[in-house]
Amino acid sequence: SFMDEAEKRFPAFLDKTIAENPLKGEFFLPMIVSQLLTEDKADVQVLSKGSEGNSVFALQWLLNHWCAKLNKSAFYCGSADGIFGTKTENAVKGFQKEYGLPQTGEVDGQIWSYLLC
Repeated sequence: SFMDEAEKRFPAFLDKTIAENPLKGEFFLPMIVSQLLTEDKADVQVLSKGSEGNSVFALQWLLNHWCAKLNKSAFYCGSADGIFGTKTENAVKGFQKEYGLPQTGEVDGQIWSYLLC
């Protein structure tokens, strides 16, 4: 699960976020992802093949989350490892196709807004 992976990858960050935000339930995970993106300044950067870091980890988790929730195998990018490779690029293109967006394989502010809705 995202929480298990996040606990391994960012234990101090997760502890701080949980302590500072009493919000629970279905909005909690997107809030944590949003916090990770803010920490990584992903709201102003475009992610693409070759990108690495917390924001890629969050992207991968979100793609896999929507893959499972909507039963859309085209969104599956494999295990969240923080490295934007071919599987992640193909999953982004599948997501973009599903929502009628240009299939660039790049993740910008518009894609984040769809992923975090």
